[in-house]
Amino acid sequence: MLTITGLMKTYRGGVQALKGVDLHVPSGMFGLLGPNGSGKTTLMNIVATLLEPDAGKVVMNEVELVTHKDHGRRMLGYLPQEFGFYPSLTAEQTLDYLAKLKGVWQPKERREPVVMSLPWLYNPLLFGSGPTDTYHSSRFELMYWQLRAPIY
Repeated sequence: MLTITGLMKTYRGGVQALKGVDLHVPSGMFGLLGPNGSGKTTLMNIVATLLEPDAGKVVMNEVELVTHKDHGRRMLGYLPQEFGFYPSLTAEQTLDYLAKLKGVWQPKERREPVVMSLPWLYNPLLFGSGPTDTYHSSRFELMYWQLRAPIY
């Protein structure tokens, strides 16, 4: 469950992206829709602990995310619309890196989900045909969600 109370964010130049947002999101699937410039990205960046709000609280499963970022990041999985990766890394290295970002620090804990994800990256039945030495960010987006961080 996610509860947002009085969330405010103003950028330099006086642009007010969030003006006292209050929102309660129960467990399950939730869509956030709105026109360009309505504050959706700002809101998601604050919830994902990537941006500091000027005021307000964000509580997920009884954890205040603004003040307990590390704990919150272990619970969260945030995949922005534009998902970039390092082209110099192999598929396995990229998945290993993403697992570390999700808080899976022990190599033994990372190894199994990373290795199990690799066949999905190159499966032509799922992603169409193409050279096996290339991969698309959409494939990593799917694999990212397969990586689980330990909950403390």
